[in-house]
Amino acid sequence: MTVSIRQPSQEPATPAVRIRTAVTALMTKTSVLGNSMAGAALLLSALAVMLTWPQAWYLGTRVVAHDDPLLSIWSLEWLAHALRTAPAHLFDGNIFYPHTRTLAYSDARLLEGLIAAPWLWAHVNPVLVYNLLLFGGIVSSGLGMFLLVRHLTGNPDAALVSAAIFALAPYRIAHLMHLELQWTMWMPLTLWAIHRVFDDGSMRHGVMAGAFLALQLLSCVYYGAFLAIIVAIFRLRTRLSVDDLSAMRW
Repeated sequence: MTVSIRQPSQEPATPAVRIRTAVTALMTKTSVLGNSMAGAALLLSALAVMLTWPQAWYLGTRVVAHDDPLLSIWSLEWLAHALRTAPAHLFDGNIFYPHTRTLAYSDARLLEGLIAAPWLWAHVNPVLVYNLLLFGGIVSSGLGMFLLVRHLTGNPDAALVSAAIFALAPYRIAHLMHLELQWTMWMPLTLWAIHRVFDDGSMRHGVMAGAFLALQLLSCVYYGAFLAIIVAIFRLRTRLSVDDLSAMRW
């Protein structure tokens, strides 16, 4: 009896397999770069591509299958239009006439709009601009966490893991259609600046903390409000010394 051995077919690698291979290579490259900010940016960019696949393949033509990306694109377009024609009426969006301040019916995404405006004035594809802002928010958020954890632990490996977790958090994935909810980089940067204030008493870092908090409010009002509460509690907690806590005990 003749027994034939079937060789496994050599099928071309799927895009998902190629991406995983690229991520593995980037992780190795990150180690070579000494887990630097550049290495973290490379890895986080690859993770963002995986998170949103196949959107990265269609940057100029597709968005997440949901209505909210279209709302965000309209918002970016309106801000670019209003900034050039009637800045005083920035919040008077061209919806729900005759009502005014209609841009405030949702998160205004002011910072994203300011960044997008020059590109939209240059007639760059609005879908491309939106997708680049989406990717930029995810990657920059991871980099902010990388900076914070590296400062707190002095361990770049722990910082890299924290950055990846922050960039791939399930909540972020569930809200991938919400541009403003991807812009979370200012939260870890605010906490980093506050820690630097207590480390060296630098007024410069205090100003930076306030600026980062303001930028979070401009990027996403929800997160800005949450961050302001966290900063207030954090500030109060750090003012209570061990002696103060002992005196408060009955």
